Amino acid sequence: CIGIAYRVDDARWPSVVDYLDVRESGGYSQQIVNVSLADGISVPALTYIALPDNPHACPPETMDRLVALIQSRAGPSGSNLDFVLNSAHALMTHGISDHAVETLAGYLRSVDEANSDDCQPKAFG
Repeated sequence: CIGIAYRVDDARWPSVVDYLDVRESGGYSQQIVNVSLADGISVPALTYIALPDNPHACPPETMDRLVALIQSRAGPSGSNLDFVLNSAHALMTHGISDHAVETLAGYLRSVDEANSDDCQPKAFG
């Protein structure tokens, strides 16, 4: 997959890992993986992966059910809706295309827009 690797100063490493451990506490497992950088160099990197035995994982769902779950759930770092939309934006900003994330974010935006239209004042004549 394509992503972004960050170099973290040794002095900041413990606090960064503590922060990430809390942020990713919803069933993700801390893993060290080798990543290939744009210049071709391979380096070890810390990542968090949802393993198959993740107790927070949900089985494959229809798009409507997935949207309902995302809209109604939140984790330690905020709402799942914000997470998906922010992730889609960050990927796009960095030129990374992920069809599944883009499709889900687009569907969430369209549902959100449709719901906000329902709350607009109506003119009565």
